[in-house]
Amino acid sequence: MLKTKLQIAYKLSIILMILLLIQSLAGIFLDEISLGIDYMSEGIKAQEIRNLAIVLPIFVSALIFSIKGSIRANLILLGVVYSVLYNNMHMLFGEDYNKLLMIYILIFFVSVLALVYGFMMIDYQKISEINLTKKSLVILVIPVVFFSLILFLMYVSQYTVYIFTDEILPLYSGNKDFESLIPKLNFSFIVFPGIISSLWLFKKKPMGFVLAIIILILGLNLFIVMIIAAVFQSKYLVGGWDLVPLWSVITIYSFYALFIALKSIGNVK
Repeated sequence: MLKTKLQIAYKLSIILMILLLIQSLAGIFLDEISLGIDYMSEGIKAQEIRNLAIVLPIFVSALIFSIKGSIRANLILLGVVYSVLYNNMHMLFGEDYNKLLMIYILIFFVSVLALVYGFMMIDYQKISEINLTKKSLVILVIPVVFFSLILFLMYVSQYTVYIFTDEILPLYSGNKDFESLIPKLNFSFIVFPGIISSLWLFKKKPMGFVLAIIILILGLNLFIVMIIAAVFQSKYLVGGWDLVPLWSVITIYSFYALFIALKSIGNVK
């Protein structure tokens, strides 16, 4: 039964890779894709460049090692699929009608299925055997809590301002639809899973460890694309480089936390 689930998960992952490749190439060469905001077309290109240069190679490598039975690769594969789904939601629900609509729909459908089977293929019994030291636990929890807490405070502040003034505090573009979409996705994909993950980690529940890896990978994806986007959007946004040093530090620390988490798996096979 488990073997069948693994085979389905791997086939879905291959299909998802192909669809992501098509989307990324089209996103670079089709200027009409901009989430309805002029400067966002450059951000979309940054996202697709990241997909081609980083996400897809990691996706392929993780799939290969996952097939060989690597627990680390299974977790990375799950994190990549989760990140692809998160990014796809922006395009599917935030983008105007365009030539890639069916690709967005297919990526959504396939990534949801791949994520379901991905969670099913994780051996939680073996994950429960991982012995995190207190130091490693703190290192892992810090970025997960940071991502969740910062986003929580941002959106609660924005929502509070809206309740009393009927005005949307522009955190991103000032575009009402876009400002509404991002909090919905970040609360669903980062804030609540991050909080639950942190609580479960301290209770030594295996799902807490799995969720932490996923949130870390998604966080890395976001900060890497923001750094790349700063290069492309500098001609549109004054001070677009100002936060790049901070994002770089967060990215480096998140890589370190992910390394520590994966290293802690040790000899568990």
